[in-house]
Amino acid sequence: MDIKVIEQRELFAKEVGRYKSFPTVVKTDSYIFLAFREGIVNPEKPHGESGVVRLFRSADAIEWDEISVPFSDNELDAIISGPFGEHLFLWTRSFVYRVKSDVYLSRFKVGESPTSRSIFRLPDATFCPFSHIRQVDSLLLGTGYGEIDGVVTPIIVESGDLGDSWSVRGLVTPDGFSPELNEVSLLPLDDEFIAVMRSREPSFELYYSFSKDASVWNEPDGIGILGQAPMLLKSCGGRVLFVFRDLMEEIPGVGLAVSDNFSEWTYFRIDKYTGDMYDGGYADIIELDRNEFFIVYYISDEDGSPWIRATFVRLF
Repeated sequence: MDIKVIEQRELFAKEVGRYKSFPTVVKTDSYIFLAFREGIVNPEKPHGESGVVRLFRSADAIEWDEISVPFSDNELDAIISGPFGEHLFLWTRSFVYRVKSDVYLSRFKVGESPTSRSIFRLPDATFCPFSHIRQVDSLLLGTGYGEIDGVVTPIIVESGDLGDSWSVRGLVTPDGFSPELNEVSLLPLDDEFIAVMRSREPSFELYYSFSKDASVWNEPDGIGILGQAPMLLKSCGGRVLFVFRDLMEEIPGVGLAVSDNFSEWTYFRIDKYTGDMYDGGYADIIELDRNEFFIVYYISDEDGSPWIRATFVRLF
């Protein structure tokens, strides 16, 4: 397996004092939708402050038109999912470090703007969303991490009514696990599910697990790749890929892992950055055409003012 970088493009350029981060992307029949969070740099606060959600639409992944989003309560996340029929979903999170972390979910029609959002809570659990919502038949499956009964674990949530109500479907590590796992991305396969997860520092190794029903999960195994924030995709040809904050080298970057059978993963470094490790590296990926992919991510340099970049790649 080999990879060719077709082009790198600055989608939303660096502005000193602005903090652009955490991009996510989905593809519909006609458009590509990209969301990210933009704030003001403040070295005293993780990822800055005064965060707002920005949402864009493009027909070619080059020219982008902004869609109005009224969410500006110091937002930290902007996770777009779908399409599910005629709808898209948007996770957002109003965040103040060690003060609040209020999760919201918006549902809006393709071609319209998200004008409202509903608070998202789980009984007797904390929950932080991560990665895309998936659809399996009439069921929506969301992913995140949090604490239930004193155990921190990746959490799978489900909705059978197009997001009007949600409940816990499964815990990947209900009895705990060492190292502790959190950020999780889920992908339905032909007859099972795969989850790829981040481990807490100082491990940095990515783990994966399988489940027949997204409820009960096998004990996670290490992939042998060091990174954070995995985002999964199944290609048209059946390969499973994920992008991640790449910690395989001394200088942090953006990585891509690809597998045909899960017994072996092929690793590629897509990009690197010279800023702080935590000021870059979160990425997302879509397939534009067979074996041609659009990878979007944020990076930074010594100024600590991250921006949004994309790399177009082809796999052979």
